[in-house]
Amino acid sequence: SITVKKLLLIPFVLIAVYCGGWYYIAKELNNGIHQFYETDGPLLGYQFYGDKPKLSGFPFKPVVTYKKGFAKDGLNFEFDSIKIKAYPLPTQPLSADIKNLSIQVASSKRSYDMDQLKTTIIIPKFMPEDVTLPNITAWQKDVGQIDIPYLEINKDSITAQASGAIGLDDNLQPSIDMNTLLKDYDKLLEFLSEETKEITPLQSKIALTIFNGIGKKDEESGRKYVKLRIEIKDRRLIIGPLKTIKFPEVFWPE
Repeated sequence: SITVKKLLLIPFVLIAVYCGGWYYIAKELNNGIHQFYETDGPLLGYQFYGDKPKLSGFPFKPVVTYKKGFAKDGLNFEFDSIKIKAYPLPTQPLSADIKNLSIQVASSKRSYDMDQLKTTIIIPKFMPEDVTLPNITAWQKDVGQIDIPYLEINKDSITAQASGAIGLDDNLQPSIDMNTLLKDYDKLLEFLSEETKEITPLQSKIALTIFNGIGKKDEESGRKYVKLRIEIKDRRLIIGPLKTIKFPEVFWPE
């Protein structure tokens, strides 16, 4: 029969099993981080600016923290910090928080800045072992997209909150399809028109008229907001009825 003493041991056994499992996952993560930072990443063309990412979080979800940024294929990513929290298993949620993100595109010499980017994604059943055309093609056919239950981007007073998916289209180009709540959309149109020159003043006025027609105003804060669909389709960023930035084509190594 089960004695009281044995019953009392059960919680301690469960705690020991959990701790052992956590440290096993942490060890595997640390090995993977070290391998990518020291060897695999540089071989694939990544240039890292900061020290090796650090792992923390016990006894909760493992948290990987990395500072400064990296460069790859003509894109330069700089940030104060990025924190990634997850149990690295398929179908599990992974959350990321990036502060003061700046993306520079070498080919156009343009920079896109954000105060904060937060997201939760669902880890797909697998990712390509390395970034080559055959592996990317196989991933596109078998998986194709990554589900995003939550995404939030903040820049000055502009806020975008969204859910949807990102992936690769039939031409192996990035694609996005997100249902979005966009706050202070007038400031976003002003930014796209005056600062980035991605749309003309006329396009901005037309879009503002449309957004005002379908948008609303928060009574407490006074902020304008609109619900719309945001896509990247055929390398073009489409915000509701507005076609904006054309992204450079991605070429995958053979």
